[in-house]
Amino acid sequence: MKPITAALKIANWVFRGSILLYLILFYFDTIKVVNFGSFKDVLCFAYVISGLLLFIGGFLSKPTLSIISGVLLFLCAMYFMFTHFPNDFTRGELISFLVYLWPAGIGLYFAGSDN
Repeated sequence: MKPITAALKIANWVFRGSILLYLILFYFDTIKVVNFGSFKDVLCFAYVISGLLLFIGGFLSKPTLSIISGVLLFLCAMYFMFTHFPNDFTRGELISFLVYLWPAGIGLYFAGSDN
């Protein structure tokens, strides 16, 4: 059975749009007033900007912007996963840890593929 190759372009845009929407909705209160005095706020700002650049990179013919923003998205997500590593494996702590796995996977996907 052959894969549906036309669905890959649609899936790429669904990934780009959903990660941008997720980051804006999740971090809107944090980036509404950017405070560059805190490392976490700077990292949240870079996290949202990388999602925006990933979306913009889909419109460009060269995949460089998508690759760079994918790497940045992956690294920010890995940092947040590291800082939210659960002390005990209760459901609430696992969910706060695993919520960063999805953006990390999308970032790694676009870092390893072309537009």
